[in-house]
Amino acid sequence: DLHKEYRRQRQMCIRDSTITVTEVRMSQDLKIAKAYVMPLGGKDADEVILKLKEYSFLIRKILSQKVFMKFLPKLFFKKDESFEQQ
Repeated sequence: DLHKEYRRQRQMCIRDSTITVTEVRMSQDLKIAKAYVMPLGGKDADEVILKLKEYSFLIRKILSQKVFMKFLPKLFFKKDESFEQQ
């Protein structure tokens, strides 16, 4: 089925990537977390960021089982551009 293959290909983008989280900035009320990330080598960074955004609800679900907080923050992913400035 073409739809299943398309979904599998989209998911592989994250599975096959080693991602570094360089910084996480929290809002004052701790309800929003901005994670600055970069795939190893910077390869396909924009595509990986899009996939992280798309699957952020699953990442949040996994975190909720491992991190005990009153409120688990909503996750936003941004490309860490500090590597490009050096």
